Amino acid sequence: MKEITKKAVIKVKQELDNYREKQISKTAKEVYDHTTRHMFVEATAHYSTDLIRKSEEIAKLVLVEEANTIDCAEAVMKVARNVGCLGSITLEVFYNAIWDYYKIDHKRIKEIEKNELLKKQQVRKKREQKRKKSTMKKDTIQPNNNNDLQLSLF
Repeated sequence: MKEITKKAVIKVKQELDNYREKQISKTAKEVYDHTTRHMFVEATAHYSTDLIRKSEEIAKLVLVEEANTIDCAEAVMKVARNVGCLGSITLEVFYNAIWDYYKIDHKRIKEIEKNELLKKQQVRKKREQKRKKSTMKKDTIQPNNNNDLQLSLF
């Protein structure tokens, strides 16, 4: 094996070991709730190492700092959900999803995600402000006047 291939395989194995260590500290219910994610992380690590051994090009892509196995597994899960075969995804689709994940520009994607999050927060703030304004208008249109409430004794 070439040195680049060895480094990439070691990186994937280290990320998988770190993920497993984090799972040990979780409760049984948390682990059970994320069973699908665990299976996809394990499968992604396995198939990533297969691809790394077959192609030096993907080994170089795996060694990029921003790319990691856990995020790759999440991307594969999204593809599987979109295809509609979360339980029985074909190996070809799995390999293609791994390739697609490692080919993207991770820095640019993280910036885009950050911008989308900021936009969502701004929209949420605007909605809250509109809601506050509308409740304030209702209060000003119909003031609570105690003089209108008269009691008749007869």
